[in-house]
Amino acid sequence: SRLGARVREDLRDAAVRAVLVPSRLHDAALRDGSTQLTIGDGIDGTDAYVSKYIPAVVQLALGSAIAVALVGMLSPLAALCVSLGILLAVLGPLLWKRMLSRRGFAHWDSYEALSGDLLESLRGMSTLRALGDVPATRSRLDARSEALRLATERVMRSSLAETAITDLAVQAGVVVAAGLAVVSVMTGQQI
Repeated sequence: SRLGARVREDLRDAAVRAVLVPSRLHDAALRDGSTQLTIGDGIDGTDAYVSKYIPAVVQLALGSAIAVALVGMLSPLAALCVSLGILLAVLGPLLWKRMLSRRGFAHWDSYEALSGDLLESLRGMSTLRALGDVPATRSRLDARSEALRLATERVMRSSLAETAITDLAVQAGVVVAAGLAVVSVMTGQQI
């Protein structure tokens, strides 16, 4: 947790320094809502990666190696099956994520666009009313919200498919290893 907090602090300091340079401050294409979202939610998202994901990967690697070694002492073939299940469970989702990474970027882009539009609309509400542009702004915000909803649903479907791949790989490895153990017991031969 301390490492995650430290990484967030360092990233936020670097991001603020990068944004507060004259060329960026005068860039008309840079939107306040997008910048605020990136410095806030974007950087906060790294905490789970640093404080939870990386330790889980280390734990998985060590625990899997120990489990495979213990199973390997009893049955090398069962250890091979378990190893293949572990590899598929780890590499399958990585390949799946890589294949579908565009969806994650589309989701973030939709989130960023909606955040920028909302912040600008709230800041300029009296001007929008005076110019009679409230209905057009409402339509634009509705379209951005709908785009974010669709992007979120696509990301969630991808996540469910990734979970299915992982569960299938884990269960297949366990079932094959258990099957080999049953065959070994029934035949009296070590497999």
